[in-house]
Amino acid sequence: MKESSYEAKTRYSGDTVTEYENKRKSKKWDAEQLVYKKIISKLDKNTKILDVPIGTGRFLTYYRDSGHKITGVDISEDMLDYAEKNCPENFEIRLVKGDAEKLDFDDKSFDYVISARFLNWLPPEVFLNVLTEFSRVSKRGIIIQVRLIERCSISDFIKHVDISYKTVKKKIIKKLFVKGKTYNDYYLHEYKSTMDFLSKEFRMKQIDAIDTRITFPKFQKETFYTIWWTKK
Repeated sequence: MKESSYEAKTRYSGDTVTEYENKRKSKKWDAEQLVYKKIISKLDKNTKILDVPIGTGRFLTYYRDSGHKITGVDISEDMLDYAEKNCPENFEIRLVKGDAEKLDFDDKSFDYVISARFLNWLPPEVFLNVLTEFSRVSKRGIIIQVRLIERCSISDFIKHVDISYKTVKKKIIKKLFVKGKTYNDYYLHEYKSTMDFLSKEFRMKQIDAIDTRITFPKFQKETFYTIWWTKK
């Protein structure tokens, strides 16, 4: 397989790593943590998990508390170093430098693959290749986060769109005065095609919507999901 190149592949080093969690902690981050904590606690003790990319090791405490066996993969050496420092006491993990498109493990090496805040940084063709690799190395299933787009219904519009003066004013102020790092390589994947692709080998066990955005003028719903899939 020809090695792909995309921006996020080389982004995570130096200050981007050391400031990663502080810049992302929010109500949304906390909601993600809670969903993963609950799912991880439901897995059988001694479950073999591949966390890719391991990043800062945001779930390591949950893995330790639930008694799981963890291998963490990341393409960034700085992230691997950070995860090692972030590892809880009396908890052994295996850390490996690697590319999610070409995981250096035998088929069905792990019970589950867990992946958070990663898949939307992958171009569509890479996205499907990575999901295929996740399926190949997992025996029981995968637990992933991904933002998916689909057509917005009238009921979704009414439920999610807040056009109050207070909200609009806040968004305008943020747009005009709050400076922050923005990226142009965030890929939104289609809901139906993603679900169809994964349903060939998996059954959906649990799906949690972390947040939803309505975009105009395309009238699309963009929802950030955590999805637990089990092998058929």
